[in-house]
Amino acid sequence: DAAAVSAAAAATTVEPASLVDRAGLGITLLASVGVVDTGYLSAVKLGFLPLICPADGGPVAACSIVLSSSYASVGPVPLAALGLLAYSTVIALNLQKGETARTLLWWLCLGMSLLSLALTAVLYFKLQISCIFCALSAIVSAGLLVLTELSRRQPALGEPRRAILSLSALVFSGGVSATPLLPHSGGRKDDFYTLTEKYKPEHPPLVNHSTDMQMALARHLAATGAKCYTAWWCPHCQEQRENFGVEAAALAPFVQCSDLRRKEIDLCKKADVDGYPSWIINGKKYGGGRTLAELAEMTGFTEYSKDVFGRPDRKTLEYIWGRDDDSDES
Repeated sequence: DAAAVSAAAAATTVEPASLVDRAGLGITLLASVGVVDTGYLSAVKLGFLPLICPADGGPVAACSIVLSSSYASVGPVPLAALGLLAYSTVIALNLQKGETARTLLWWLCLGMSLLSLALTAVLYFKLQISCIFCALSAIVSAGLLVLTELSRRQPALGEPRRAILSLSALVFSGGVSATPLLPHSGGRKDDFYTLTEKYKPEHPPLVNHSTDMQMALARHLAATGAKCYTAWWCPHCQEQRENFGVEAAALAPFVQCSDLRRKEIDLCKKADVDGYPSWIINGKKYGGGRTLAELAEMTGFTEYSKDVFGRPDRKTLEYIWGRDDDSDES
């Protein structure tokens, strides 16, 4: 009888050594893909690398819209950096032996899959945009959950396992569907005021990308204590931000002063801001937008010559001011 019980238990348990070994290797490889994915996005978010989004078909970068949204950070910490930490922890736990490490690994992968599912829903229903890097992270999370589940001591097709594999399939499907959500044409269809209604009380996403020079100037301005006070509904503020570009604007010392009802927040009231955009540099207030060359000269920026800073291509600003030929005709 004891032998029969042992045989039955062995028949209903799936954990051959070869399967565990293959699953462990797969976990390490998949988590390494996640490390590269989130590590790159973290570097982009912090301004160390330019954003290259292979899914974008025009000057409006779908990935940049995601990275500049409020969902891309948890307080001051980029969400991608938390993902990098999570994937690194997966690798560390997977290299350890023992039931405790395997249990922690399973729970971590379950949590990552649930979060990926929630973020995919944000992409689909809230932002309504595609993001190849976000989709890749969701697919990797789904794969990790499958592999960690298959390497556990569980009945081959028990209800708990079916539920986990079904969740993995759902996360995987969400990741795949997030890749081609919205096709991108050659430019923005929405004008600035439509975009402000969509993204308020945040600034609409930027079109232009940053050079090393722009990012260096942005870091310099922040280091010198300069501030630029803006409002999400102000087109001149949007153009000022476009002068820096996506990556540099995230580093520059911009302060958004307007709440959802277009009332000035207390921080800007204390700074005695009376118009947008307004710069405060070395304790002196300057109203209106400034070129990057002017800002470099005003703050003693010497890493690059001020003469290298140009203005954005006017076509990339058409969503703010309209087409030049329209204004000529009027």
